[in-house]
Amino acid sequence: NLATIEQELVRGVRVDADGLVTLFDDHDAADAGGHLYALVQASRDGDFTTYTESGKPIKPMEMDAFSYLINRGGRIMNVVRINDMDRHTTEIVNAKALSYALARFAEGYVNVIETVANPDGQKGGTGTTFGDPETHTLTETHENSFPVLSRAFEAARRDFLERSGGRHPSYNAMRQWADLGATRRVIREYGARIVFVPRQKTVDGLDTCYLGSDMPMGDLSLLMGHYRSRMFQFAGPEGKELLIHDMKKKDNLPIATRTVLRQLEDPHVVAAAEELLHGDLVAFEPAERRPFLYGAPTPEFD
Repeated sequence: NLATIEQELVRGVRVDADGLVTLFDDHDAADAGGHLYALVQASRDGDFTTYTESGKPIKPMEMDAFSYLINRGGRIMNVVRINDMDRHTTEIVNAKALSYALARFAEGYVNVIETVANPDGQKGGTGTTFGDPETHTLTETHENSFPVLSRAFEAARRDFLERSGGRHPSYNAMRQWADLGATRRVIREYGARIVFVPRQKTVDGLDTCYLGSDMPMGDLSLLMGHYRSRMFQFAGPEGKELLIHDMKKKDNLPIATRTVLRQLEDPHVVAAAEELLHGDLVAFEPAERRPFLYGAPTPEFD
């Protein structure tokens, strides 16, 4: 039941002083197409790899990855941000979040998005309702940074903070649950939007500036009439906000070390390590302490 997708690299675009647009030939100026582009590949025939029991790779050319998984009984897709330290624990699948998603699926939603607070303003998708509590969409930093939109977006953000008593707008934690069939159908029917974003890299000792392409995952939520989405957020004691716990810079290192410490203290992780090292099964003993409210380390809840 394992399928992998090797995401293609997309060459950057250069624009000279006369407005002439050319593709960058330098390999260092090529980037992965983005979250949503991986799903586009998953919906294309022959653009994935599966494996035999012995590990031999196979590329089925007559179907796409979504169809392959659906035919093998797959129903739900779970998206996890790779640098999300909350998911580098035994909470790789959060049972509470899954339970909520299943309840929303029963109501006709096909995309359930876990959100967090983002007080530091990391780039990503911000939850937006456009004044309708039944409309749940994500607007990406790519859109909100345009001058014509950024002023209105910032004014709306400040107004929200004032009216909500300091609670922050919902931010996409990139922990989503989605219906496999509905996701395949909407991508194959509507495709995906390419966004060009400025990038800067040092290539052969020189600063190179170019326009790279991206396909933000949040765009699917904008197809409101065809892909019903719902956001939710965990709240701690006294309504405290759950924060984004991404590992993006060295200042985030305490997040990583805190996660490692939690794993070292987790009785299930310790038992699994002992079994691997010594070969003997370790009896399961329920922990006497209260279960964690969330699962991953959440100092903001302590």
